[in-house]
Amino acid sequence: MNLKLITESEWEIMRIVWAKTPVTSMVIIGDLEATKGWMPTTVKTFLSRLVQKGMLKYEKVGRSFSYSSLVSEEKCVRDELQAVIAKVYGGAVYEQTEHFEIKGNPDPDYMKRIAEALESSYDRITTELEATPDQPIQVYVHATQKGLHSALGLLDGPKWLRSGHAWGVLHVAPKECFDDISAEHAAVHTFLLLLIQKINPAVPYWLQQAVSTYYAGWMTQEKIDALHFDFQDFPSFARNHGMLSSYVSFKEIHGYEWGYTVMNYIVKQYGIKQLADFLRKPYDYEGVFGVTEERFWEGWRTI
Repeated sequence: MNLKLITESEWEIMRIVWAKTPVTSMVIIGDLEATKGWMPTTVKTFLSRLVQKGMLKYEKVGRSFSYSSLVSEEKCVRDELQAVIAKVYGGAVYEQTEHFEIKGNPDPDYMKRIAEALESSYDRITTELEATPDQPIQVYVHATQKGLHSALGLLDGPKWLRSGHAWGVLHVAPKECFDDISAEHAAVHTFLLLLIQKINPAVPYWLQQAVSTYYAGWMTQEKIDALHFDFQDFPSFARNHGMLSSYVSFKEIHGYEWGYTVMNYIVKQYGIKQLADFLRKPYDYEGVFGVTEERFWEGWRTI
């Protein structure tokens, strides 16, 4: 992972450049003399280091130098966070593919299974959803399920929660926790959730889970048929925000099953391209599907 980390003092320089770019060295020196009491030579030293690190570029303007940033503030913040994550979830990489790095509990066969499942699904998912992560995904396989729950910020998580994501890391429970679905399916499901966050952080919870369930491949028609759904009793999946706002209530109302049927309907009725567009514009039914929201859900209920 090629992170370009900068020191606390260098952050002070960068904040000025981001706020005023392009900005002359005289302005930077003046600002930091006033706010930090730094000497001009100190500021020039930091500017030189940032140029060497590839963070800044400069050009001569009259008798001074004008500085511009080569990287965004968002990129620097992300690199700092990744450095912390690498420290917390550090250690050996037991399996590495082109797009995933697997760390954690060293079970070679288990690690390999997860890595292969993620990598084999990567091209289809990223192509059809028209989104690609800009760096390898970190996967951490926990030694215990309680460790997984703690990493996800849950001190008393349910037994059925065996995969999740936090701070851009994909977390998976140990293999003995999986019975009704496989660890491979759970890992791919969580990868979808991470990718959807990149596509559009404002995607409603039900749609995140529905798309992830559809692509992960763990839902079956037999599971859906066993619930004896009456589509007429569910007037609009998207409007039940109260029931669909947490992972617990979502599972209790069989949200994964409902969501899967919605994704099947979209793909068969409108196509994969519209599914990808819906992630980017989840409330624009007419723009994405060419029908009103009411007509969309009526069509779904009649399948």
